Amino acid sequence: GLVVPSEPRSVALVRQYAIDACVAYGWTDSANTVALLVSEMATNAILHAYGPDVRVRVLDQGVRLRVEVADGSPVRPVQRTAAGSAQGGRGLALVEALALGWGVDTWSDGKAVWFEIGI
Repeated sequence: GLVVPSEPRSVALVRQYAIDACVAYGWTDSANTVALLVSEMATNAILHAYGPDVRVRVLDQGVRLRVEVADGSPVRPVQRTAAGSAQGGRGLALVEALALGWGVDTWSDGKAVWFEIGI
């Protein structure tokens, strides 16, 4: 996995890590979608979570690729409806639209938001 500081400039590192993992696992055709979705999730983790870092994992599960973004807040993300001119609020809607599925695993001092894509 990858651990990055919880700061905006880390989103580019997360995106590149996810692209590299897609290529390494043979999921090249899905790299752009994964990069978009992991960028949204990392941005959410940085903006709304607590803790010094964000942790990312990309797991090849054969017919599915699972991407997890973990942070130090046990608070579950809330899917919002963004106004047409809003700059934010679309991240989970994109995940909902483009991923096979997504969810949240929580524990006492953090959570991992994940999504899966398929072949």
